[in-house]
Amino acid sequence: MGTNLLRLDRDTDGIDGISWLIPLGDTLSVGISIDSQSERNAGLSKEEVMRLLDAAYARRSIDYRSSFQTAVATQKVRHRYFVRDRAYGANWILVGGTFVQIWFPSSSGVWATTAVTGMIRTLLENPSYAGAQYESMMRGLLRFHNTLEDMIHGPVFSSRM
Repeated sequence: MGTNLLRLDRDTDGIDGISWLIPLGDTLSVGISIDSQSERNAGLSKEEVMRLLDAAYARRSIDYRSSFQTAVATQKVRHRYFVRDRAYGANWILVGGTFVQIWFPSSSGVWATTAVTGMIRTLLENPSYAGAQYESMMRGLLRFHNTLEDMIHGPVFSSRM
């Protein structure tokens, strides 16, 4: 079993969202990111979300419950995607998820933090120039966020086997 990302659709799966399934040795990380405010996902309990998620993977021949039968408590984390007005000032810079948080498959927080660590010397020597450069790079992530947003909320791909 390998790492999987899955786009779930209300008409097919009973829920709209994007899911991950990542094997980690003897454990498995499985979860879903949904817009809980969307009327298409309204009223679903976390138990119902996980039941629908299990069924969606099984429908696609990824029956992880047969190999990973013991589950731990379901974690629920509320978050919002955002970008701040600006990333830097005269003596400060917002790094990673403190400045921008976009769809998790983009690894934006990791990328943003790594990018700024490579700029430390330049930031110390010329904070205004490097801050503006960093902010420009981070705002470039928004194009990728919009691509993911279109993919996640756009038409579902289908195939016949």
